[in-house]
Amino acid sequence: MCPDVTNLLKRIKRLHFVGIGGSGMFPLVEILLKEGYSITGSDVNESSIVELERGLGIDVSIGHDAKNVGDAEALVVTAALLEGNPETEFAAAHGIPIIERAELLGWTTEHYSNAVCVCGTHGKTTTTSMVTSILLKAGCDPSAVIGGKLPLINGYGRHGETDILVCESCEFKDTFLHLTPDYAVILNIDAD
Repeated sequence: MCPDVTNLLKRIKRLHFVGIGGSGMFPLVEILLKEGYSITGSDVNESSIVELERGLGIDVSIGHDAKNVGDAEALVVTAALLEGNPETEFAAAHGIPIIERAELLGWTTEHYSNAVCVCGTHGKTTTTSMVTSILLKAGCDPSAVIGGKLPLINGYGRHGETDILVCESCEFKDTFLHLTPDYAVILNIDAD
């Protein structure tokens, strides 16, 4: 997909998220929005996450169409994306870089000097939520990317103001291979 996300994100400011309504996309959207990037997106369904994103001022289209790409300088795509998506086909035909969510999460872990990545066959969301909660209660103000909704923050992640990131390291499509943790929490290893 995109071999050099770091240099690309230094040069551009407008991103379009395909599958923006996913719980794994929302924390990345929030982090990039607070870092000054202009974000648009599309998803197949309305959802509570889409409502949250619209509440942040993000233009979210329902349904996938090449016109949704607009003036985006790069696309970020969910790992659950089906082949033949008109937005990714448009981007590929017009030389617009396509970044996989895993690549963007990897870029995110590189930009925190205290990236805590939680992996394992079972318990990732619970443990990531617990570590995030402990750090918040201790006044550490971490950023977080969580695979489920954490009631304490009423969301799936957050942009903190410190150099701490806590993220769930999912094995789906080898996502965790893109991450560069400073601290790895390995819960368990099972045949899944």
